[in-house]
Amino acid sequence: MGVYVYYYGCLCLLWVSMSIYEEALSLQIRDIDTERKLIHIRRGKGHKDRLVPLPDLTLKALRALWLKHRHPALLFPNPVGKAE
Repeated sequence: MGVYVYYYGCLCLLWVSMSIYEEALSLQIRDIDTERKLIHIRRGKGHKDRLVPLPDLTLKALRALWLKHRHPALLFPNPVGKAE
């Protein structure tokens, strides 16, 4: 997987969702709602769930990232295929 695509996707996601690193890395494919353009952050700050808007640019970056690894569940898998 291209390192640039990985970090670009992660940084876009962190900026948009205003989340911390661990929240972003724990996101799964099912947490991205492309039709409504929302990200479901589970057990975020204060152990609360929240929905944040997903801009088109970030969606494109996340799609490019997923096309590199195509993991069925995780958005940011490590090289072994597990959650970071």
